[in-house]
Amino acid sequence: REQVMQAPNMFVTGFEKLTVAQDYELRKTVKQAGGDYAVVKNTIAEKASAGTPAEKLMQGLRGMTSIAYTTGDPVGLAKALTTY
Repeated sequence: REQVMQAPNMFVTGFEKLTVAQDYELRKTVKQAGGDYAVVKNTIAEKASAGTPAEKLMQGLRGMTSIAYTTGDPVGLAKALTTY
């Protein structure tokens, strides 16, 4: 919940079909862009975001979900995710 409150810029992504090596590379890419990356349980993400600006974003998540977030430049993180 603390991380959700501190991160004004968040991207919800799916990570199905990623190998361990690909997931590792994605984590490195996000880190280099000044962000953080976490795999989340949908129900926990929904509960953690209750009462925060991210509440609507986290409602109704399905499948395997991950979140890339940053307190810095959201454009840099978006470009890194798109390039990856």
